Amino acid sequence: MNRPPSRLAAALSRTGAFVVLSGVLIGLPLAVVRLVGLPRPGSWSLAAAGRLDERVIAEIGGAVFLLLWAWFACTVVVEVARVVRSGGGRRRRSPHAAPPVLPPTSPTPAGWVRRLVRVALVSSVAVAGTGGGRWFGTTATAAETIRIEWQLPTDTTLPNSSGVDIVTGNTPPAAEPATEIDTVEADGRTTPYSLAVSLGDPGLRDRVIELNRGSATPDGTTWNGGVFPQGMLIRLPVPLPSGAALWAEHDVVRGDSVYGIAGALCDNGLACVGEVADAILERNLGRTMDDGRVFHDPSLIVVGWSLDVPAAAATPVPVEAEGDAPRTDVTPATDDTAISAPPMVDRAPTAEAPVIATPVTATSPIESIVTVAPTVPVPVTSPVAPPPPVDVPTAAPATPRAPFSSGLGAAVLLCAGALGLVESRRRHQLRRAGTRAVPVAPTPQSVAAERLLRSLDTTERAVRLDLVLRCVGHHLIGSGNHVHGLLCDDHGAVTVVLDRPSPCSPPDRFMRLDDMRWQLGADVDTVDLADRARLAGQPCPTLVHLGTARDTVTGAPLGDLFVDLEAFGLLCIDGRPEDVEPVVSALAASLAASPVGETVRVVTLGLDPAVHLGNLSAESADSLDDALDRAAATLGSIPTVTAGRRTFELRSRGTGGEAWEPVVVLAALATADDASDLVALTRGGGRGLAVVVDRPLGGAGLTMRAASDGWAIDALGVTVVPVGLERQQLHALHDLLDAAERPLPVADRPTDPPRSDARQPFVEPTWAFMVRLLGQVSAVTSTGERVEFERGKSLELLAWLSLHRDHPTRSAARAALWDFEVRDATFANIVSDARRSLARAVSPGEGEEWIERTLTDHLPLHPLVVTDADLLRARLEASRLLDPLDAIDVLRPGVAAISDLPFAGTDFAWPDAEGSTTALTLLATSAATELAQHHLAVGDIDGVFWATGQGLRVLSGHEELIALRMRAFALRGDLAGVRREWEVYERSLQADSWSIGEPSPKLVAVRRELLSR
Repeated sequence: MNRPPSRLAAALSRTGAFVVLSGVLIGLPLAVVRLVGLPRPGSWSLAAAGRLDERVIAEIGGAVFLLLWAWFACTVVVEVARVVRSGGGRRRRSPHAAPPVLPPTSPTPAGWVRRLVRVALVSSVAVAGTGGGRWFGTTATAAETIRIEWQLPTDTTLPNSSGVDIVTGNTPPAAEPATEIDTVEADGRTTPYSLAVSLGDPGLRDRVIELNRGSATPDGTTWNGGVFPQGMLIRLPVPLPSGAALWAEHDVVRGDSVYGIAGALCDNGLACVGEVADAILERNLGRTMDDGRVFHDPSLIVVGWSLDVPAAAATPVPVEAEGDAPRTDVTPATDDTAISAPPMVDRAPTAEAPVIATPVTATSPIESIVTVAPTVPVPVTSPVAPPPPVDVPTAAPATPRAPFSSGLGAAVLLCAGALGLVESRRRHQLRRAGTRAVPVAPTPQSVAAERLLRSLDTTERAVRLDLVLRCVGHHLIGSGNHVHGLLCDDHGAVTVVLDRPSPCSPPDRFMRLDDMRWQLGADVDTVDLADRARLAGQPCPTLVHLGTARDTVTGAPLGDLFVDLEAFGLLCIDGRPEDVEPVVSALAASLAASPVGETVRVVTLGLDPAVHLGNLSAESADSLDDALDRAAATLGSIPTVTAGRRTFELRSRGTGGEAWEPVVVLAALATADDASDLVALTRGGGRGLAVVVDRPLGGAGLTMRAASDGWAIDALGVTVVPVGLERQQLHALHDLLDAAERPLPVADRPTDPPRSDARQPFVEPTWAFMVRLLGQVSAVTSTGERVEFERGKSLELLAWLSLHRDHPTRSAARAALWDFEVRDATFANIVSDARRSLARAVSPGEGEEWIERTLTDHLPLHPLVVTDADLLRARLEASRLLDPLDAIDVLRPGVAAISDLPFAGTDFAWPDAEGSTTALTLLATSAATELAQHHLAVGDIDGVFWATGQGLRVLSGHEELIALRMRAFALRGDLAGVRREWEVYERSLQADSWSIGEPSPKLVAVRRELLSR
């Protein structure tokens, strides 16, 4: 609290304020009128001279000044009247009365004038927590309460058992109890309001601000409002309950919203709910959750997230001494209320409660909060000496783990590369599949992993980073500079960090931040970079995503940090083994699946083989010497051929088409391993070899040091929360990729029944609606009319129900259609729209619905609603027991319905993850293959080309279909056509960037057989 100023200081401030007011109100206008004269608007006509002369300009300026003076005078008069009405212009009759409370002033010119008047009339104005009368209020806000401090005689005392002066709120010198009752260390996200809620009374917010305004922060500045910086010691007006935390963890469940959570925490009306919700959003927005997604939409929280919410304060238990009378609680003073004096209670003196630092489990690995048990001052009314203090043993807090983002979704390059690998391996798997192959249902873990990969925007971000590096690499050719790393924020702005100051200007569309940093704005479209990017190769194939970075000095967030391991040569990760292993594993997996580093050779030592993700360019070594020998064998003559030049520039030039494949060694070294040669081998970096080790080495190009709040990288001046992958996450991703690579099982061919001369013609099942899935998704009636839906999700729901007739439940449909929890009303509206749209096209039968109305979780679809895949499957099964001519008649209408890839033109997340796309692709290619075989058996060459063309619409490069087309050309005697089909097949393999590019041995044998005839 601010102490009242002395009489001399009050008199001086009052006199100064009067002088300033008098000078502005009287002296200044008189001086202006004397120098300029009274303005005469009638003489300002421009008709005579056609321009303004000096006299007219001076009179206009004088008129403007007089208008401003009139505003100033009106403001002074209004404020004088307000102070007089509040009793501030005269001495109060009773010194025991509460001080006047005037409306707060704002940091505007009008606010400055009002403060000047108050100082002139009532001697001093104290702004809460500012330490005195700051007239122009640079630190005050409009919400602060401005109090007038009245001068009281020094001998004025009031009875009060709390020892607090009722009028001023100050403590008399005799008792000297501090206004600060407790302290707590800030964690970097605590706000005054969230702290007040944790103390149990949101009204204490202003009191917290008053106590701490002007306090020193860890960086040497003063705190004047807003979020308390990390490490700042916050003073509290009431005791914090022992063992209480400032923030608690709330697991989001179905139906939760931010305002709903705030309403459960607050019972003081809508205003309180709004402030609590704002505090929750201020703390949680921008955080990366456990599933890898960033909380950036205030209206969207996902089931399973853990949000930080203000912890409910427990009721403090008063410390009682044996034989003492009951303690009377004293309500702490607030800024706008006076404290009523409770009755005096005699009590024996007690010792102050000891201060106990208690570690509190943080709500995320990035944060840690230390709460301090309350130190409660007890008024002493007896001169009896207090008993000796009692030593309270405290348990040594456990050393916190260094933080890392443990989630597959947090690794940008890994997710983008893994998704590309899944799709590439799945295409290769389906190309090899025959007509008897059957799809394998994915495991729940694989479904969850693939849905996570597809729900992120990592592919787009990886493409943007790739093009940025190519543009910068081409621009830096011949300059001697190279790229150390990139910083990418959530909006798409990319900052390129160079190795040293560069004299050259940045490329087009880039702007210079300083001599070592160029930035591409978020407003620049990625497509606009393609023209320049195509001129260079990828210069940084060993680019890895380290994690989320912030400035070490200021703490400002910088975005995601990507570094080129080869540019630094040696990366040392200094920390405990349990902290380092997930980080090294994430780096190894990212390199094994990197979309910008397909040519990188990865050698691991002491890591789980699952980090290789089935990449043929990744291998394990038995020792550090073995790993380095493998690296040297892979590099070959590259260090000699480069002749001291960096591979960054060689790749940017694209000399001779050489990729200059680098090697990265990632080693979890044992204690006895000798790593002294690594510094010499990697000195300077940029020569094709990069090494990552789990121990500090002097002279390393880059070192990450673990701490409780992040990993410091001194060479870059940043602190990083790195990406880390646990073994369970690695194995889930490895299993997903392995399942996409394994050959599909083959079903046994059923025994053919005895043939009958009287064959029954195939009859297509009766249907009212058909959902088209083999191409653009749509719904049509039996007459060919298209069904129109009002909501986009209605068609997706209909497609899902038509493929899940064995388990059509509401909960499963909601989980498939949305990656987050939606309201019951939203899902009900989607179901109702789908039901109405179908009924509007074709009326259902009496007492029936196309989507049945139920009161349970069951949501069945009418049997007359089918898919084109159902009809094609029925024709395929029926044709397998028919002669070629009859089979052609049955299969051809079903194959003719194939128009494109399954689910073409949609962004449904569930078909690929659940295996529906694989099953439909396999069905379409099998039907087309069997139809082409029947056409080839009867010698219909044109029919072979038509049938195989329908199948290749779904999957280009299918081996069975390509072989049939080659045989059809050979049967016609067109060997050039055979070669042409082979070239088409090779181009389809080369277009797949993740494929090894090796043709099928089966097709190689067919080509050799046909061309050797």
